[in-house]
Amino acid sequence: MNEKFISIVTPTFNEAENIASLVFQVAEEIKEYNRTNTITIRYEHIIIDNASTDGTQEVLRFLAANYSFVKVIINIKNYGQHLSPYYALMQCRGECAITLAADFEDPIELLQELIQSWISGSKVTCAVRKDSNDSWHSKFIRRLYYIILARITTSRSIPEFSGFGIFDREVLDYLKVDNHYQPYFRALVLSYGHQVEILTYVKKLRVRGRSSNNIDTLIETALLGIAAVGDKLSPMFVKYSLLGGGIALIVILVEFFFGHQTVLSLFIRDILDVCFRVAMVILLSIIVAKLDRVEISAAQRKLVCVKETINF
Repeated sequence: MNEKFISIVTPTFNEAENIASLVFQVAEEIKEYNRTNTITIRYEHIIIDNASTDGTQEVLRFLAANYSFVKVIINIKNYGQHLSPYYALMQCRGECAITLAADFEDPIELLQELIQSWISGSKVTCAVRKDSNDSWHSKFIRRLYYIILARITTSRSIPEFSGFGIFDREVLDYLKVDNHYQPYFRALVLSYGHQVEILTYVKKLRVRGRSSNNIDTLIETALLGIAAVGDKLSPMFVKYSLLGGGIALIVILVEFFFGHQTVLSLFIRDILDVCFRVAMVILLSIIVAKLDRVEISAAQRKLVCVKETINF
């Protein structure tokens, strides 16, 4: 029999209302794939929990006790939405791994297409949102972020790719070697030079439970991305600093020759002052993030501390 063994990784934090339904729907999707294809897929579903407090861990223990393909990692504390799934990927035994959110915003019906893409030879297949039901301002901010990210890096970035996809064992082995303590996964999997296949989907609304995303986690993700891939950032800051300095010099010369401050010169001064303050805050945040990455990497700290594992 022609069989393939794959891993599916799902991080959780307070997903008691969703996780059992997700596990069952994934199982049905895999059964449907096996029914309609000549290759049989066996799989493990690794669920890593970030110290949930809503009963998620009890649900996971029940699932693992009744279904051997469900493997559970319970962290001793909340390690955030980047480090936890990265660590789970390090534990995969499959020939490839699919990363899948627990909130159903990543469409489960895309699993068969992802698997087929990998079977056809793709090492990296990214599922990319082509649309969502988010508010217009969320879409605008996200689009602006991806534009900025593309301008400050020579690395490849894919707008609206949040990490949902399928990745070959070769890619997983590279991730193990990198062993990042602050991983920006959506950039890492694109950095190894593999040909990337793209599947598109419409992001769904969360049906049950409450998202753990907030303004703090979104800013953390944005800064992590900029710190991880912003290799053109330093020369850009120098260039725009010189441009701002040139404009400031022109304003000073205008004031000198006219002998007084004009409304335009005051306006330009205010704009430059605001831009400078914002730029300094962003620059300092990025410097701190980069220093954290260097310090933690040098210290070779353990990725996460695990409280409990089941079915490993």
